[in-house]
Amino acid sequence: MSLQQESLVLFIAIITVFIAATSTTARAQKLNSSNCKSSCGTGKHANVVPYPFGFSNGCPIILKCNQTAGDVKIGEFQVQNITPNGILINIPAECDRSIEKIRPLFGQNFRPSSNNSFLLQNCNSSYKFSSGCVISTRSLRRDLNLTNCVDKNHDLNCYSPVPGDSDTFDYQSMISTQCKSVFSSLVFGWESSFVSFQIERVKLEWWHSGDCADNRCSNNATCTQVKLRDRNFGFRCHCTDGFAGDGFADGNGCRRGKSTWRYICNLF
Repeated sequence: MSLQQESLVLFIAIITVFIAATSTTARAQKLNSSNCKSSCGTGKHANVVPYPFGFSNGCPIILKCNQTAGDVKIGEFQVQNITPNGILINIPAECDRSIEKIRPLFGQNFRPSSNNSFLLQNCNSSYKFSSGCVISTRSLRRDLNLTNCVDKNHDLNCYSPVPGDSDTFDYQSMISTQCKSVFSSLVFGWESSFVSFQIERVKLEWWHSGDCADNRCSNNATCTQVKLRDRNFGFRCHCTDGFAGDGFADGNGCRRGKSTWRYICNLF
């Protein structure tokens, strides 16, 4: 066999291996998303969440599903919105709700954003809240219809995480306040040049394990790193303008069209 023929055989072998590897990767990516159950409920009550969210063991981020009603929850709290930038949770005002009830919001792939302020009750008077925010329950009764708090004289302490190098804060920092109850939560943010403010809401940062250096977003998608504690990172993918989809290489990727990457619970 001539040198030219040997080179041709070697080239064909390399191309064959490359195609096989690419096909195997594509099949694995398709398998990853197909193993994740993304629908909750049936008929008009059905709600579909985007990858990497879902309701089975094949999903990187598992949520709770009430199959009959189509309700999507984390712990006992209703999911209101899922977007490329976060998860919005409904946390109705409730007096003397045990602080243990919010532990599920501090998950493996999601935690409350540093933009939240929790309204805490039944706190140890020795703890010094850095924000110095104390709101009288009486001032909120009318707006929140707190008939179960009429005879209570508990004040609400606003707890916000100490500014740092993390986009989230952990459950242990909540426990350190020595408060026994969580009344509700406030979410602060910026919309254009205005400050947005929502009560009875918690915003969670969410992430896929890894970081942007892993290059696990699909074509036509951008990667956003989420700063976690102890100098760790997670990442999120988002299709660029003009493309729709979940943005993940192991999900449904991006396709041309108007972005509809959003889950909105039917109850809101």
